[in-house]
Amino acid sequence: MKPNSDWISVCVVAFGFASLQSSAAEPTLVDIGPGTGVAINNQGTVLRNYSERAYLHRGATVIPIQVKYDWEPEPLVEKVTAMDLSDSEIVVGIGHLRFVSSGFWWTATGSKGSEVIVSPNDTQIRRINSEGFAAVYQNTGFGGAYPYWPQLLTYQWYPDFVVIRGYSGYPIGRDMLGINDARVMVGYGVRPEALLERARAVKVDGDVMTFLDTRDPGTGQYAINDPVTRLSEAFGINEGGVVVGRMAITPGGPKHAFRWIEGSGMQELGTLGGLESEALDVNDSGLIVGRSQVANGDWHACAYLNGSLVDLNTYVPAGVSAVLMRANRVNNQGQIVGDMLLNGSTNVYVLSLNPAATPATITQQPSSKTVALGETVTFSVTATGQLPIQYQWWRNNEKLATATNSVLTLESVNGLSEGEYRVDVINPGGSISSLPVSLTVLDPELTPYSLAGLSMVGEIGGMYRIDYRTTLSTPWVPLATVQLTNNPQWFIDLESATNRSRIYRSVRLGN
Repeated sequence: MKPNSDWISVCVVAFGFASLQSSAAEPTLVDIGPGTGVAINNQGTVLRNYSERAYLHRGATVIPIQVKYDWEPEPLVEKVTAMDLSDSEIVVGIGHLRFVSSGFWWTATGSKGSEVIVSPNDTQIRRINSEGFAAVYQNTGFGGAYPYWPQLLTYQWYPDFVVIRGYSGYPIGRDMLGINDARVMVGYGVRPEALLERARAVKVDGDVMTFLDTRDPGTGQYAINDPVTRLSEAFGINEGGVVVGRMAITPGGPKHAFRWIEGSGMQELGTLGGLESEALDVNDSGLIVGRSQVANGDWHACAYLNGSLVDLNTYVPAGVSAVLMRANRVNNQGQIVGDMLLNGSTNVYVLSLNPAATPATITQQPSSKTVALGETVTFSVTATGQLPIQYQWWRNNEKLATATNSVLTLESVNGLSEGEYRVDVINPGGSISSLPVSLTVLDPELTPYSLAGLSMVGEIGGMYRIDYRTTLSTPWVPLATVQLTNNPQWFIDLESATNRSRIYRSVRLGN
């Protein structure tokens, strides 16, 4: 391929790219070149859009992303908009040719070449996970404001792509904006029976769509593809199930960044002193990045650190006249890719915060249990923080050697299983212990009953038969034979615990 002007300019910028892999403790800022920073994977490879083209930055190597229809010999797509990048360097996005916009998959090492269009239909591919599964949205011809339906497709060369699942009953809107390796997608949507309500942040797991925003969506003529009327939108999800996005503080009002955690719901994250903010991505350590307005209305890149939003411009080295405007993505090494204003031009940056390791945070504590003999018991804990995270369970201050997962399962419990349980959560920042919880096993299981007690008065040494019947009209039934050794003497009917209506008599037998 003949190099063009874009290729030459990005190659020049790439010479400083090796500093991206720096292991220094201080934050580092790297200028990737003009354009928009789309994504950064866990290997530090960066995806950049510039001048209607896309580029992959792998260390000092820059690869232009060429897209064509699979049956054409030469690249024909007039405009390429890359949207996401997997750890295996699969790139997805949208290719534009004449009047057609189609989703594409691209890889540098494909068996059929290095470029492909998924289909000539109106398709969008926004996000892809490390397995090669992507959320895909295709025009169904439904019309109006609700033309797009989400599908989850596996990465295959056209025309062999496989639809894993579709949600023809759920109008999700134009974008499903995040996906994790568990194939859980997040975005925004409305209820099928209420298409004109305000759209809200949703999570799609298998065939189940869950609204993360439980507020009343209201009624009216709201268009799902109008971002102003949406009540909330989810933009990203990590492997721990933490979801980030933006939410309207009041319907139709300013929107603030939010974090959603299972069991805790949506948490509004505030702003940098301005009117609005949004959280665009979260890594597996729980580091959230995005952008926020400051007091004068300008947008600044931000991160959620130590319980508050932090302006990432505080990490710009002295003497560098750059303004970090957006933090678009963050990988599991804490490397952030985004857009900055540098000398009057919009450039792509990579910021490596290299934060000091801190202990994990327990977001959901285990709970005490009381169970019957022989049952199966499960204790669980949920934690976030810098990876890797390890677990160690204890019972009565004794380490359970094989109990090293976030979930502890005890089968066929008995009295010996009782005691106090806790779990240590360990990561590079240290260790934190859960609150202690107790396990109580009903072994033996005691159930109180009231029994019929009869006081017998008669001749010492005499033989008596105890009879019973259940009504005045039923025949007598022999129950027991008793020889008196005391006067009076007690007789207890053990069967009366489950036979609550009995009439008794005693009959003297011969000595």
